[in-house]
Amino acid sequence: MILKQVGNEILKMETIKVDGAEAVTMGTHYCFTRKLAIESSLESAKLDDKGNIISPTAFVNEILPLRVRLLDWQGGQVKDDVTVTLLAEDSESTLELVDGGGDFDFLSEVPGEFTIIARYPFCDDGKLVVTVDE
Repeated sequence: MILKQVGNEILKMETIKVDGAEAVTMGTHYCFTRKLAIESSLESAKLDDKGNIISPTAFVNEILPLRVRLLDWQGGQVKDDVTVTLLAEDSESTLELVDGGGDFDFLSEVPGEFTIIARYPFCDDGKLVVTVDE
């Protein structure tokens, strides 16, 4: 498999045989050149038995500080100033990223699991599931 950047996308190129002749197919979307990551502090995270972060945890009416970072497709920080959209349950807001990063607080008045999505055009979404306990 070969990965090739074309504009805002990374494409997966594969060589296939068609009637005995070789042909290269392009246009299979692999990922965008940039992605968003939503992060929490290690202190608020649930860990599995190997110490890997499963999801951050908070209590009802407790503020959980979160951070959104803009990364290149290989995980390096991108220092651009952009405005991302945050989606959580039925709410939508915006967050200004300065030098590729921005902070916000999550708070819930009810227990449960909540999915937070950070979105920006031509960028892979950031997604985080937060568990809120009583």
